[in-house]
Order: sequence, then C-alpha cells, then structure tokens
Amino acid sequence: MDFSTEFTEHEGWLSVVSSGHLDSAETYASHFEEIVRRLTASGGRRVLMDNRQVEVDIDACDASQVARDLVEQGVPALGIRYAVLCAEPVAGSCRFLETTFRNNSLRFHIFPTEAQAIEWLTA
Repeated sequence: MDFSTEFTEHEGWLSVVSSGHLDSAETYASHFEEIVRRLTASGGRRVLMDNRQVEVDIDACDASQVARDLVEQGVPALGIRYAVLCAEPVAGSCRFLETTFRNNSLRFHIFPTEAQAIEWLTA
C-alpha cells in the first residue's frame, strides 16, 4: 500500500491528511520534511496531522532515527506544534512516536478528537 498526503492551509495552521502504510524511516522522514518545508514557506508553526487512515509499522529504531534527523535539521528550534490524530488500532504506535519525539524536544501531541487538537493548536 502506498502512502499519500493531502495538505490544506487554514488560517493559522496547516492540515495534513495522510493515508496508507507507513513502513520505513525514510517514508516518515520525507513526510516530516515536506510538512516542515510547507510550514517554513508559509511562515506557519502549527500543523494538524490526521493519521487516522495510516497503518503505522515502524520500529523503535526507525522512530528514533527520524527524531534525531529532525533535531539535526534544527526542527525543534522552529517551534512547530504537531497535533496528531491516530486510529485506535495504531494508538499504541502513535503514543510511542509521541514519546520519542517529545523526548527529542519536538512539540508532538496525540489527541483523541479533531476538536481537541484544533483547540490546542489555536490556543
């Protein structure tokens, strides 16, 4: 299964709706690089990542590598806020990613509802 992403700009934040199979550090890193590129171009610092249609299948080593790569690229210094929605079957994988990214100074939070995520983004 492929991995696809749709971007929509809102006032004050970017919506990123993804679907497919996330099965490698390279795919996840490319995903984040595109988000950072779009945010940097628009001057934005807030993103809602809707991953409810994503099958997450990356291991701890891959997640840690993506987080380290983002740190090396200076992403934490940009102050980007990532609000993330995940499907219940992959919630454990998403929670692991949340912990890994937050341990690397990224503002990455999982939310159970879109309304809660948007409220946090726009606060």
